[in-house]
Amino acid sequence: MSLLSTIETRIAQLVEGTFGKVFRTSVQPVELARRLVKEMDEHQQRTVRNVYVPNRFDVYLSRDDHRQLAQYSAALTTELSEYLAEHARRNGYALLTRPRVHLHLDRDLALGRFGIAVRMEQPDGEELAAGGALPDDAPAASAAGQTMVYQAAVVAEDPAPAPISDAVAVFGPDGPYPLAGARVRVGRGRSNELVLHDASVSREHGEFVPRPGGGWVVRDLDSTNGVSVNGAKVAGERALQLGDEVLFGNAPVRFDRWAPGGED
Repeated sequence: MSLLSTIETRIAQLVEGTFGKVFRTSVQPVELARRLVKEMDEHQQRTVRNVYVPNRFDVYLSRDDHRQLAQYSAALTTELSEYLAEHARRNGYALLTRPRVHLHLDRDLALGRFGIAVRMEQPDGEELAAGGALPDDAPAASAAGQTMVYQAAVVAEDPAPAPISDAVAVFGPDGPYPLAGARVRVGRGRSNELVLHDASVSREHGEFVPRPGGGWVVRDLDSTNGVSVNGAKVAGERALQLGDEVLFGNAPVRFDRWAPGGED
């Protein structure tokens, strides 16, 4: 599972499995993670020995987005900080401290628009005591740069989900794959429960997940070519109805009722 989908899963557990229902804002946590990484990558400071990146990230949200996301501010900012730290580690970036993410209200922003400002922030006395002296080439603290404003992806409202009590399956090129109340991973890799042999499909592309209250959702696991439902791009996850066509990259499957022993 990708790190972005792990963020979704952990936050979902913290809010009792209602992640898709709680975050009915235009700004989704996974989208914030992608934009924060972009800002980290674009604000590098190179020295002879290291490539330093910002460690302070201020996220500005509209009134409605802030009202909903702020309820889970501590969990959300912790997950985003861990994601940024892991991204820095994987790319060999140097940090003055672990990344710090802060959410702020900006009443001038419309719903679905959010801003990000980044800067270098020096460690405090406690962090210096724990981590030792700063490297000789460590950059000085910097003021916040220009706030970059983004427009969140438009996410269609979820339709009413198909009840889990119905026997349902995913119909693909190799016939029906029954969904029996457990998560089903989809991708090109052999470790997936549902394997799609198509070059447009990522090794770990997406998954079908049962909702605690009934029904199923499809999730995009940060794939290269994305997931669509009936032609509409999925940002994060989307509830499914019987008869929905789901595209993993260019590979189509159908979510529908299934009669064991019957015809497709």
